Amino acid sequence: MNVQNLDENLIAILDKLTDIRRSMLWKISEHYILTPLQIQILQYINGCSVTRNITPSDIVKNLYISKATGSVALKTLQQKGMIRKNADEHDSRSYYLTLTKKAENILTQIEQSKRDVIQFLENISSKDKKAAFTVLTQLVTAMQNNGIIDYVALCINCEFCKNVKPHTFQCTVTGRTFEYDGINVGCCNFLDKRAV
Repeated sequence: MNVQNLDENLIAILDKLTDIRRSMLWKISEHYILTPLQIQILQYINGCSVTRNITPSDIVKNLYISKATGSVALKTLQQKGMIRKNADEHDSRSYYLTLTKKAENILTQIEQSKRDVIQFLENISSKDKKAAFTVLTQLVTAMQNNGIIDYVALCINCEFCKNVKPHTFQCTVTGRTFEYDGINVGCCNFLDKRAV
């Protein structure tokens, strides 16, 4: 297989994996009459509210959606009893979002669907998984650096990530030390180096 065909096949398989994951989320979301975007919002709030308060602006920025799209999705989630708006103690015009028990139950099912996929990764060697992870993070970083995508929360693109020795990094927020394959994707403490 020549390189051009391999590149095209890599994109095709990435598209297919995205379709498969989206289909799995659709099956869960259909039961609750939610869209995949609404599911993503619940996942984002769940993952990031541990370290800080999540605002509608955070949702828009991190899920690459317009303010209007975010507003409609958040309003629907609130009407369905999935999220609550909580007043900001320091700014009466602002609020942050939290999940309800109903949303937490849905997220439990989503986590199970993720584990269903992970079981298929268990038969792939650690070396191959590390190589795939490296290639995918390099692809995302190159797309970001060339302006194709605006922002991706990867440790290596974060102001808080320091290179402590060759191939070893440390997060100055959490103190976690890791190698390249331990890069966190979608970290809630992310601060884009380019914005500093």
